[in-house]
Amino acid sequence: MGAGRDVEVRLSLTTHRYFVSSPFPLGRKRNAAVHHEQQRQKAAHAAATAEAARILRAKEDARRRKRDEQQRRRRVEAREAYQRRWIDLLESKPGSADLGFGDIPWPVGSEAPDIPQLTAEAMSAFLFLPEQELEEQGLDDAGRARLRKEELRVTMLRFHPDKFEGRIIPRVKLGERAAVREGANAVTRAVTGLMEK
Repeated sequence: MGAGRDVEVRLSLTTHRYFVSSPFPLGRKRNAAVHHEQQRQKAAHAAATAEAARILRAKEDARRRKRDEQQRRRRVEAREAYQRRWIDLLESKPGSADLGFGDIPWPVGSEAPDIPQLTAEAMSAFLFLPEQELEEQGLDDAGRARLRKEELRVTMLRFHPDKFEGRIIPRVKLGERAAVREGANAVTRAVTGLMEK
């Protein structure tokens, strides 16, 4: 029960004192109970807010992981398509000059880039695995350097002017040969620049 109190009641000539018991807390105890309830509600609200924030972060992390995985998969598929296109191009029988600029597998992410897109930055992003994937594969600095050097060597061999002129240019349409040569030269310049880094 709550706190009691003395109540003085005056009836005509006599004074009687009664002890009245109240079912509601009064004074400090009442304030303490109200304060305790407010603190409990604040703590519950803070916990609910923290849980909502945790759920939101988890959803954002899941979306980011999904997006990163999709980008990684697209990058792997693009690199595999690039390798297949080179194998198909080199294994196909040289017939008539029917290749166009877009038929050449260029070492950048897009299927048929323009010559200005054949930059060292675009080739670096396409040819080399991101640092995170290299770390996941457990490659140390020497292993990364070997992998990078091998990618650049293979690309240089494919686009080296002497080899490219003999294997690819005769198969390119006459009207597109100048553009294909210029593209191959842009690739070799970019690869040379990357080799020097």
